Amino acid sequence: MTLFDAVPLQDAPKRVTIPGLAGRNRFADAVHLIFGLATVTAGGLTGLLNPETAGYSVHHALGWTSGALAAGSLLTGLWAHLGDVGPRYGLSAANIHALLGIVGGLLMIAAPITAPAGGSGEDEGGIHALLGVGGELLMGVSIAWPILFRQAPAP
Repeated sequence: MTLFDAVPLQDAPKRVTIPGLAGRNRFADAVHLIFGLATVTAGGLTGLLNPETAGYSVHHALGWTSGALAAGSLLTGLWAHLGDVGPRYGLSAANIHALLGIVGGLLMIAAPITAPAGGSGEDEGGIHALLGVGGELLMGVSIAWPILFRQAPAP
């Protein structure tokens, strides 16, 4: 047998597949997961290190970082989930994950945009905090949802 001989199909190594991920772009999934976890982590730190506890500049920097990571999560989610979300899948775990992630990500992007200028602390009606906390919660649930409610892959 030489290097260029064909290997019979039955002797080819078996690929290990994760249920529900067969045929998916695992690199896109990994990048999307990293962005999602980083977004939730940065958002949590932004809330914990608010202007009263850590100063305006730290909160400001973390807020914009969270918004940028949320944008990255949305873009990588489009890349990773393009073929497995949509109306034809009904209320699947992937569709609910996508819906929660999109709304949460958009709220997290809007939070630093609506922040009081210069750290004045004058958050009219609490909209800035509401957007940040709401987006953070929705993004967190979005990550947990497919893990908690994983559905069996379609035959």
